Amino acid sequence: MEKYPREHFVGLGLGLGVSIGFLIGLVLGVIAGDLSKSIIFAGFAIPIGLILGFFLEKRYNKLGMMRELTEEEKKRKIKFFWIGFALVLLGMFLLFGIVLFVK
Repeated sequence: MEKYPREHFVGLGLGLGVSIGFLIGLVLGVIAGDLSKSIIFAGFAIPIGLILGFFLEKRYNKLGMMRELTEEEKKRKIKFFWIGFALVLLGMFLLFGIVLFVK
């Protein structure tokens, strides 16, 4: 019986929620002629994916199929958090820079 690391299904639900919500929004945005709908649908799908991941996590935890993170996984998680944080900041600076200089 395979054991999954803690927070595995929450991350999986988040990823699926964003991607499926964005795709649905993209299709509806193309049909409606307004691509901003894709971001709105991704925003609605994130909580749905998180809730689904949370319930899967809880179910697998009751079945005894969850394990604690290893030291290597903890280090990798922290590293990817800071990489993601840096990318978000870079994106914000680029977005605000474009908005300020386009005017």
